[in-house]
Amino acid sequence: MTLFDIAILVIAAFGAGVLNTIAGGGTFLTFPALVFTGMPPVAANATSAVAVFPGYLAGAFGFRNELGGFDRKRLLRLSLITLSGGAVGSGLLLVSSNEAFSIVVPFLLLAATLAFLLGDRIRMDAIADLPGLFIRSLSSRGARNGLCDNVVDLLALLEGHGFSEILLETVGVGQSEVAVREVVDTLVVIVPPDAGDSVQTMKAGILEMADIVVVTKADQPGAQRMAADLAAVLRARAGRETPVIQTQSSGLGVAALSAAITAHYRWINEHRPATLSREKRRIYHLKALIERQIHEALRSDQQIAQGTLCQSYDRLLASLRVT
Repeated sequence: MTLFDIAILVIAAFGAGVLNTIAGGGTFLTFPALVFTGMPPVAANATSAVAVFPGYLAGAFGFRNELGGFDRKRLLRLSLITLSGGAVGSGLLLVSSNEAFSIVVPFLLLAATLAFLLGDRIRMDAIADLPGLFIRSLSSRGARNGLCDNVVDLLALLEGHGFSEILLETVGVGQSEVAVREVVDTLVVIVPPDAGDSVQTMKAGILEMADIVVVTKADQPGAQRMAADLAAVLRARAGRETPVIQTQSSGLGVAALSAAITAHYRWINEHRPATLSREKRRIYHLKALIERQIHEALRSDQQIAQGTLCQSYDRLLASLRVT
């Protein structure tokens, strides 16, 4: 074995350890490296499995808080299924030749890679055909307020087709990007547990506009304190206290969030005029249309910006009248 082979194995082993601890799949690095150095495929696979095993243990220890919040019965079922699959795989390895293994493994690795890359898309497609559900991803189209520039048109279209509940997810907003407040009935602000000192910055912006605040990853360290800090920061306003809800990927807190959204919708129906939300949305829509026309006029006719400010303003008004 040459120094180059040794260097390849060391780099692959180190990278596999890091990858295994964070996300799993360390054999994607160690197995090809062992085969590259001349080891037979079956022996390389066995060696790789043993070599990366400490990474799995380190990953389990690192994610112990997440595992603690996981359904133990489901975890046990998954473990039993995995052990059964491992026994079948071990049996196949014992009767497989290096030649057959070399043919099959690339397809298995390709399938695993595609499943990892397309996992979210596959899950979305699995629920996309449910009755009464429509999912659509939209680009911001140059808008800088966390929304796309024709969001009100799209909301009106969905409402016209009988969708009574519409969830609108922004592309991310900051202190001054609060346009979403003008187009939704209930504003839910999502805060990760590691937001830290940024909560003090958020106070002056969108956090104070939130109807509901959600702290995600409730099973991670710092989530409890983050929720307590947010509850202390938020003040009762307009006769209603802003709820702070903790959620996690296992589903904990989702029912409470749904109930809070329903309660807030009931509250605004009792305490606000029915036309207020529609008027706010109409004003935002009008402003968005004007801004869009101005932007298109300036982009299509560079002559508008030439000359004095008064001349440019007159040309712009003339262009808008023609439009």
